[in-house]
Amino acid sequence: MRARTVSWRRRALGALAPLLLALPLAAGENRHWVARFALEGPLDELVLDAGPYGTTRLVLRPALLPGERREARLPLPWRAPLGGASLPADPELRIERRPADAGEARFLGWVAPQPSAALEALPPGLASRPRPPLGPGSARAPGLATSALLLLLAALLLGRGLRGRGAGSAGPARAREIRSNASAVLVGLLVGGLLFFLGRRPAPPGAAVEVVEGDLARDAWLSVRSGRERLAGPFARLELEPAGRALAFELAGEEGGEPRASAVAPGSVLSDLERLPTPADTTLDRPPCGALDEVWLRAADGRWARLGAWPADAPAPAGEERAQPQLPGWLVTGLPPGTGVLVGRLADGGEGRWMRVTGVPPRAAWGGGNRSEND
Repeated sequence: MRARTVSWRRRALGALAPLLLALPLAAGENRHWVARFALEGPLDELVLDAGPYGTTRLVLRPALLPGERREARLPLPWRAPLGGASLPADPELRIERRPADAGEARFLGWVAPQPSAALEALPPGLASRPRPPLGPGSARAPGLATSALLLLLAALLLGRGLRGRGAGSAGPARAREIRSNASAVLVGLLVGGLLFFLGRRPAPPGAAVEVVEGDLARDAWLSVRSGRERLAGPFARLELEPAGRALAFELAGEEGGEPRASAVAPGSVLSDLERLPTPADTTLDRPPCGALDEVWLRAADGRWARLGAWPADAPAPAGEERAQPQLPGWLVTGLPPGTGVLVGRLADGGEGRWMRVTGVPPRAAWGGGNRSEND
């Protein structure tokens, strides 16, 4: 009986293994699916309504003239949790055309391959690293912590004052102490409440943060751009958090070029993932993604060192060992153990562009080849 039980468990684990390995890749659901449409004028505006999934709105400038034809590739906010193979052959769309006597707009089929196809070859985990907390209540975590401490202090002082009052002590000194405690409680409540309110204030809509993700050991590079409620295109793979919200694409068509696109999802954080080509120099003789205002190195044994600024045309500075990196928490959490990591702020992006690279070799090997500490 025991042998049969063990055999059953092994078979179950064997069946689940591919699914477990695929979990990092399935961290987000793509909501950017491109389809081909045949357009015929007169036509100056087109709305494709995908029901609960969202809409796509195209404004043509200049408008199509009567009898003029054009094929357009337009994004649809479809939900296909199982990937492109599960897209319907004939999606249910309500098509609105303007003006009233507008021409035609017909669905021709899905584009193949989709813009997101290039990301399928990326190693597991690269696309599912922690992203900037742009949603409500997460943009200012230090403010939340500070306000909680102030509120706790106010509660302690209030409790101390009530205990002293209950003991029946009196006199001018005691009255002054009670007034002092009451003032401290009031200040703590006011300041704590203000910081709590500021801490819950989300990032402004449309303010994008980009992270260049790299894995030197696997020669894989990825750009992740995130924004709250609105994000400008172009898009490759667009994910929402929360995943099930309605999404609207807004496109402005220009003569002789691709339409300019933006995506809008109220109450959501939008993230676009795009595979990047390998940088020209990955030997770390120079910074792989351009100049860095601030960069930190984590060795394979977990020790951190601050390297400081790293100009584009200079070797890496010597640096100094530190106990903890002075970087946003989301940048340094969830990193794979046992491998070198470079984390820094790109010089051309202010607070909005970061770099996070794993598979970094020991300092002694920098400039001599792309060799991982695990090799």
